[in-house]
Amino acid sequence: MSRSADLTGVDRRTLIQRAILLVGGAITGAPQAATGKPGHSFSSTRRRLFDAYADILIPETDTPGAIGAGVPASVDALMRNWASEATATLLGATLDALDAAARGIAGADLLSLPAAKRIEVIRALDAERVGRRDPGYLRLKDLVLITYYLSEPGATQELRYELVPGVWEASVPLGSDRRAWAV
Repeated sequence: MSRSADLTGVDRRTLIQRAILLVGGAITGAPQAATGKPGHSFSSTRRRLFDAYADILIPETDTPGAIGAGVPASVDALMRNWASEATATLLGATLDALDAAARGIAGADLLSLPAAKRIEVIRALDAERVGRRDPGYLRLKDLVLITYYLSEPGATQELRYELVPGVWEASVPLGSDRRAWAV
């Protein structure tokens, strides 16, 4: 039997998934299909908590915020296709802890608070959790920030992007917009 006969009936998507699996990628969901392990996903309440947290962390201004950049959907895909059970448990527990802390600070669930009060609660939680180096909270915050700045709006609208940067200039004065450069 020839080697080409092994690919009879294999469509292009399957072939690409197998190629990515061979080089260790997890982008297309091939590892989940290959291992047979079920994906992890936030419950609907945790997903709404995550959406609210991401929106507070990176709100929409003159550029798209976390919601507009698709951060919740990207993180949901990461949870289903990449996250280990330990990671899913840690992030879920962190979201539950944020909601419990909101009840302790404001006397209500985070999702039932008005927007201004949500921001106040998250600021207080952020200062406390970052100050004590809470690993779950730091991981959750990093996940939002990294996913945002890897998104197209984050890399091309929030940051400045130049496809071909031209010559190297060691010292360039910042303009009035004071945006950092995407790499």
